Amino acid sequence: MRSCSFLSHSPCTMFLLPVHLDHRDLTGHCDPDLQNCRSLLNIVRGCLTTIAACVWVSVHPNLPAPNQGRIRGMFTRIKVMLIAIAMPEAVIVFPVRQFFAARAFPKTYHVSMTHGFFFTMGGFIDTERRSLLTSEDLERPGVLKSIREVREEDIRDKSKADALAKAFAILQASWFIMQCVARVLQRLPLTQTEVATLAFALLNIVMWLFWWHKPLGVNEGIIVEERTDITGLRKYEPTRPSYATSSLDWFNRFIDEMVGALGGDYEEHQRAHSVPAFWSGEGAVEVPLLGETDLPTVAVVTEAISALIFGASHCTAWNTHFPTAVEMWLWRVCSIIVGLGPGTMAVSLFVDLLSDGKRYERLTTVLFYTPVMLYPIARPVLIILMLTTLRNLPSEVLFDVDWTGFIPHVA
Repeated sequence: MRSCSFLSHSPCTMFLLPVHLDHRDLTGHCDPDLQNCRSLLNIVRGCLTTIAACVWVSVHPNLPAPNQGRIRGMFTRIKVMLIAIAMPEAVIVFPVRQFFAARAFPKTYHVSMTHGFFFTMGGFIDTERRSLLTSEDLERPGVLKSIREVREEDIRDKSKADALAKAFAILQASWFIMQCVARVLQRLPLTQTEVATLAFALLNIVMWLFWWHKPLGVNEGIIVEERTDITGLRKYEPTRPSYATSSLDWFNRFIDEMVGALGGDYEEHQRAHSVPAFWSGEGAVEVPLLGETDLPTVAVVTEAISALIFGASHCTAWNTHFPTAVEMWLWRVCSIIVGLGPGTMAVSLFVDLLSDGKRYERLTTVLFYTPVMLYPIARPVLIILMLTTLRNLPSEVLFDVDWTGFIPHVA
């Protein structure tokens, strides 16, 4: 196998040094004389498979509207998955809030965490009003007793997350991350597509951990009667339109759902037949936290940290090869916006809370609305660049990992 000059770079500076092109530069085809090489198709296929596997298992939407058919329900799940792909650092706020809300159920109501997740995702239905159970309903001894009689195994049986799908997602994500680490150790550069996929995989693993006990793909709720003998699992048929079929257009519903994920206000959905796709349900139960820290603060801080990790991961490709200087600077600027945008919004919220609200009004307005205007531009640009930069790859990118180098052996 030919010797490669790029192996002389220091491992610590691999991402910070420009890649120098030479006569071996390729545009997507491996040199047949090389023993360890990969094609452009291998790179794209590995990234797409990792993203698809991660998002299919990690995203746990709430129960759909009861009058939704299978096809419409599938489109709803695809919509949520696409949003999770486009804005993973924003969507992660939802599982964080829902996790803390569900975690309060074992201590407060003496039921499992799975029961808590099922409650917050709109799974328990009042047989009298034919609407979702609320925190007020949990104060009724008969209702709470009926919920306790629902076995955790019965709720888990409604989940569509089988062990095979989880195992495949874990293996695919682990294999992809291991390949990226191995390339760094062997001083092989990564493409911008791989860097973006790695950042996505890391956030999805965190999202998956927060939703570990949440049922996946549940289509029908459990009707709860205020008596000792619970009716069990029965299909719920609504008597009036649900939230999902309201007159609001899709964009307004999406904004309302995302605000709900941050605010957790449950009151306006207390008599609804389903909860929005991104609803955390935190307002339905008192959530005890350490000290005086409230859940909205935890959500904002989590969003800022997640965005910082996501943006910093993209910044690791700061000085890698780009087809043009314009694409290089677009990648750098957009990575900074994506990484620091939510953080500046968090700072503006904290400054507004700690001050009298008027003293730093102009500063907080700029800090909050600047990322709001720039993020919808920066994130799509990064997605486009992770694809367009594949048209002109240096030869070093197409060298595959030499796995024998990690195995102790005698030369």
